[in-house]
Amino acid sequence: MDKTAILSRLDFRAFYKTHLPSLKENGKTEAKALCPFHNDTHPSLSVNLSNGLWKCWAGCGGGDLFAFYMRLKRMDFKQAVEEIACTVGVNDNGPGKIVATYEYKDKGGKLLYVKERIEPGENGRSKRFVFKHLAGERWITGRDCEPVPYNLPALAKATYAVVVEGEGKVDLLKGWGLTATSLDTGANSTWRMEYLPYFEGKRVVILPDNDTPGREYAQRIATALHGKAKEVKVVELPGLGEAEDIIDWQRKGGTKEKLLGLIKQAPTWSPPPTKSITLEEEPGLNTLNALNTYTNPWPTLKPEALYGLTGEAVKTIEPHSEADPVALLVNSLACFGNIVGDGPHFVAEADKHPMRIDGVSVGETAKGRKDSAWGRIRKLYALVDPDWAKDHIVSGLSSGEGLVWAVRDPIERTDSVKEKGRITGYQTEVIDQGVEDKRLFVLEPEFSRVLKVLDRDGSTLSPVIRQAWDTGDLKILTKTSPAKATGAHISIVGHITKGELLRYLDNTEAGNGFGNRFLWLCVRRSKCLPEGGGHIDFGPLVGRLKQAVEFAGTIGEIKRDSEAREIWHAVYPTLSDGKPGLFGALTSRAEAYVMRIACIYALLDLSPVIKRVHLEASLALWDYVEESVRYIFGNATGDPMADRIWESLRQNPEGLSRNKIYSSLFGGNVKAERIDRAVGFLLSHGAVEVSQIHTEGAKRPTEFLRVRAT
Repeated sequence: MDKTAILSRLDFRAFYKTHLPSLKENGKTEAKALCPFHNDTHPSLSVNLSNGLWKCWAGCGGGDLFAFYMRLKRMDFKQAVEEIACTVGVNDNGPGKIVATYEYKDKGGKLLYVKERIEPGENGRSKRFVFKHLAGERWITGRDCEPVPYNLPALAKATYAVVVEGEGKVDLLKGWGLTATSLDTGANSTWRMEYLPYFEGKRVVILPDNDTPGREYAQRIATALHGKAKEVKVVELPGLGEAEDIIDWQRKGGTKEKLLGLIKQAPTWSPPPTKSITLEEEPGLNTLNALNTYTNPWPTLKPEALYGLTGEAVKTIEPHSEADPVALLVNSLACFGNIVGDGPHFVAEADKHPMRIDGVSVGETAKGRKDSAWGRIRKLYALVDPDWAKDHIVSGLSSGEGLVWAVRDPIERTDSVKEKGRITGYQTEVIDQGVEDKRLFVLEPEFSRVLKVLDRDGSTLSPVIRQAWDTGDLKILTKTSPAKATGAHISIVGHITKGELLRYLDNTEAGNGFGNRFLWLCVRRSKCLPEGGGHIDFGPLVGRLKQAVEFAGTIGEIKRDSEAREIWHAVYPTLSDGKPGLFGALTSRAEAYVMRIACIYALLDLSPVIKRVHLEASLALWDYVEESVRYIFGNATGDPMADRIWESLRQNPEGLSRNKIYSSLFGGNVKAERIDRAVGFLLSHGAVEVSQIHTEGAKRPTEFLRVRAT
């Protein structure tokens, strides 16, 4: 992508304001902020708002805004450029076309910013959105202000409001003479405390889209408005297909009169009961994650996932093992995918996807029998490929350099040839033969150690693992690391307890692409076998698995047949749609993972194409992954500030005033807007409630926050 094109469309002031809440301008072009790269208490980071250059005067370095974003998000240059490019509407797939422009105004009708809908979007998506604001006579990318609800002037004056997910739906309802609104990033929107005054005392109806993100969006807003609005109703429109909305409902014959009838019949919304928890059960557990974890059910593995040869393997082993069947399944898929190498693959746009999958079994406790699954599966595949089991299974991820070295290319050294003291030429010598077979299966029985390594200053393990999943071409850009690897085929299987995962998975690693390259799987002991299970005859399986491995060696690109393609077109919009919070961050490679797993099912079936049964099996396993992520992380965003506020409120049942939180809890060093966002998140999850206390002589009531009673 063209850096110049990106920089020409960037508003440096808006960019740094977004990522540095403490930013304060002290001139026309200069600004100061607390440095995010060390424990800064006095602003030591300076930013030039005219060219985007930054420098930390406490020794953290400096550079352009790409260097800033790379370091802040812990990602490589290519990823940083791609993400920043998306925010300003620069992409390699063509500019797209603006098909709609939505104006966001304050309650008095003054234009604040616009949101452009552009079609097509990037990476095969049907659309994308860009925010812009007017600076003088020039439109600049970004809002340059805090977000506001759409159609705010009408909302501020109305006695009721209909809340939907997008501006087009608002405009439809406006055409029916109804007052409607939406938040400006749809189902991904975070509820903010500033929105409350626009809804207090009103009757509010929420019309969710017919999908999981839509229903979650409705629940977040209903929870935030419960007890504040005069009445809240959530109305699910009848007759909608998956991911359809009120626009589809209208096309199917829905009218204003029918909608009003549904609203009239709908019951008033009330929050679901929540289970009280004892945080001391898992010392050190992230408090807000714990609050969310215990309200989600344990995931269920659908029978479709146990299709075919690997399903037979699981069913053969399961009676003789205390391991969870899903751990047996994923370990088997990962082993087969690694043994066949990077020959068989599918292609998505320009990206090649070999059969590499990484999975981590997450147990409630250390006794979740996570290791049991590996022992049985390793024994099976050691019979299938003894050399692979002997030479290509390793443990102990300690550095990115070490992982590259394990699959390194030959290393050459070029020396000059001299004659009578003068250089007459150069000769190249191979000083290390490298590794010919680039298959590597990494077993990490204590995956918490890997997460701890990622948190070390200067650790290169995270970007190398991401490179390994993406392309298999590994390189570390340091003078002390001459090794590189091309065509590496690395799979990783790990085990961890839920408490360790919540404690050590850093928010940055969850969001920067490391976390979404793993399948996170809830596992638990399936049965009690005091004698350890009986002998298993793997003979019938071994021959068929060897045949499948040989077959895979003859296959290159794998495609879907017509029936599978039809199913894929139906599920792709949901799989590829962005989802909020940690859940969205950890499941954002859904499309790629579903296809990789479907390809493995096809190869095990000796099929050169993906058929309906293979795709259905993969989707069933992916459903388990999504349910696992919800169980482990709930709906949390991993916001440490929200966690800290909630824990303080737990310790102060009488509540804390907003001023107390600002001055005492954070020492006045955090912007009120940042605290408001954290409080808004707690409020939207039903963790806290707000009350106002009027004090005689005070101009304004004092807001008190307290833990919501269960």
